Amino acid sequence: MEIMELELGYLNKLTQQFIFISAFLGGFTATIVGTLIVSDIRSKYYRIMVVTSTLASICFVVCLFAMTTILFLTTPGYPLEFDVSKLILNRFIGFIAFMLGLLSFLICIASSGWLVSKKIGWFTTILGIIAFVLIILMT
Repeated sequence: MEIMELELGYLNKLTQQFIFISAFLGGFTATIVGTLIVSDIRSKYYRIMVVTSTLASICFVVCLFAMTTILFLTTPGYPLEFDVSKLILNRFIGFIAFMLGLLSFLICIASSGWLVSKKIGWFTTILGIIAFVLIILMT
C-alpha cells in the first residue's frame, strides 16, 4: 500500500481535525465505559458494549497522540530536524487507530438496542451497519 505524499500545511490542518474528532469521540466512549461499569446490567450485549467502547476509547487516544506528533512536526517553526518516515508511521498508526476506534464505537452503538428489546436491537444494528457503509463510502 502506497501512502500519498501530502503537503505539510495540508497535513497539519488534517491532523488538527483528527485530533478534534478523536478527543471528542474518545471522551464520549470513555463516558460510555464509565456509565456501563456502574450499571446493574450484566448480559452478553452489555459485555460487547463494554469491550467495544473500551477499545474505541483506547484507539481514539492512540490516534490523538499519533496525530499530535504529526501536528508538532508539521507546524512552521518546529525547531528540530525530523525524518519523513516518522510522519508516515504516525499517519499510518493514527489512521488505523481512528478507523478501528470508529468501527468499535459503531459496534457499541449498534449493539445497544439489544439491551432493551429484540425489535430495538435490530433497529440499532441496521442503523450501525448503514452508518459504517456510509463512512466507508466517504473515505
